[in-house]
Amino acid sequence: MASPSDPPSGGPTPEQLLAALQALPAFPLPGLVFFPHSLLPLHVFEPRYRALVQDAVAGTGLLCVPMLQDGWQADYEGRPAVHPVAGFGRIVRHQALPDGRHNIILLGMGRVELEQELPAADRPYRRFRCRLRPDRPAPAGQLERLLAEIDAMSTGLVRAKPELALALARVVEGRPEPDRHLDLVAHLLLSDPHQRQAWVELDSLSERATLVQAALASTLAPIAEIDA
Repeated sequence: MASPSDPPSGGPTPEQLLAALQALPAFPLPGLVFFPHSLLPLHVFEPRYRALVQDAVAGTGLLCVPMLQDGWQADYEGRPAVHPVAGFGRIVRHQALPDGRHNIILLGMGRVELEQELPAADRPYRRFRCRLRPDRPAPAGQLERLLAEIDAMSTGLVRAKPELALALARVVEGRPEPDRHLDLVAHLLLSDPHQRQAWVELDSLSERATLVQAALASTLAPIAEIDA
C-alpha cells in the first residue's frame, strides 16, 4: 500500500532557488491562482505532470502554478497561454500511488514572473525562466492599520458565513507577520479567479490590502442591507 512521504525538510538554499528559477517547472491550471503562504493539495494523474512531480521530488521540490488564460481549451494538450505572474511553492507532502498517480501538497513561497518559456527538450512538461516578484513594503504602520480594519470588518461575516469567519479568526490567532497575515486573509476572502490573479500581480502590499478590503466590503454589503 502506498504511504505518504515528506520531501527533505527545509527549503532550498538561495543558490538552489536561483538555479531553479532558470528552468522552473510549471503546472498550469484553469481558474486557479496559487497564493504565497497557502497550502495547495493536488491530485496528479496526467503523464506529463506525473513526470514533473517525480523530477521535482528528486530535486528541490519547487514548481510554479500559473493560471491558464481564457481560451485554454483549444490547446490544452499543447502550450496554451498562461498569465505571466504566478505563485510558486515547494512540495511539502507527497504520496506516490501504485498506478503512477501522485497526491501532493504545495506550500506557497512567493510570486514569480514568467519571463521566457523554455524549449521542450526531453521534458514532457513546461518550464519557464522566471524571476522573483518581491513585495513592495507599505509605509510604516500602514499595512498593520489596514489589516486591523480588515480583521474588524471580518466580524460581520459571523452570521452569514460562519465557517469563513472562523477561518479568518484562526489566521489572526496565529499572530503571523503582516505579509503572511495578508496573504492568508486574501487567500480566504478572494474567490473569483480573475480577482485573485489581479491581486497576485500587485507588488504593493498596501494596494493588495486595499483590494482585499474592497472585496470584503462588497461581501458584507448584502448583509448590511438585510440589517437596515
